Amino acid sequence: MLAETIYDWQPYDSSVISSTGALQTPTSATILRHTTNVMIVGAPTADDGTVDPGESAVSYWHETSPALRSHVDITTVSQGTEVSRRTDYDYDAADNLLFEKRYDSATGTWATTARTYSSNGNILTLKDAWQFTDSTRGWTNHVYGAISPFCTQFTSLYPTEVTAGHGSSGVAGASRTSRYEYECNSGGVSIE
Repeated sequence: MLAETIYDWQPYDSSVISSTGALQTPTSATILRHTTNVMIVGAPTADDGTVDPGESAVSYWHETSPALRSHVDITTVSQGTEVSRRTDYDYDAADNLLFEKRYDSATGTWATTARTYSSNGNILTLKDAWQFTDSTRGWTNHVYGAISPFCTQFTSLYPTEVTAGHGSSGVAGASRTSRYEYECNSGGVSIE
């Protein structure tokens, strides 16, 4: 989705149907919220008329097309004419989301969520915005081990230990660890 506009309620009789059968928004409609996504790789849309989408170098079926073509770079949300929220996304070379930075216009501040990954793409650590400003709370740490004592051949599939508040200091930030085992056949959680 590149853009979405949400309008205030309109009476049905104010709706206009175009000659192609499409519902047109009345000019008197009030915009409640408008969301815009800027993609990392901006491929042409099928109807913009500038280039045949089949000939574009960034079309997904070309071997040389960029891997990050489906990833959002920036999302903005406007209420009326003012941007009320903005989110910026940063990815690594393996397409993993590293940073999610959110701007709040009401407070004028940015909040960041950071992630680290293992070589196979599993999340290892997650640090939310409040954890950057409060060192007593630590971050969330994920460990991927054997999914159960009976299925030791299956590792790195699911988190077997999750510690919230890892690396925290002080009583207020005491860590909490949850350990998980999974069914060998279904992958369902058997012990939590």
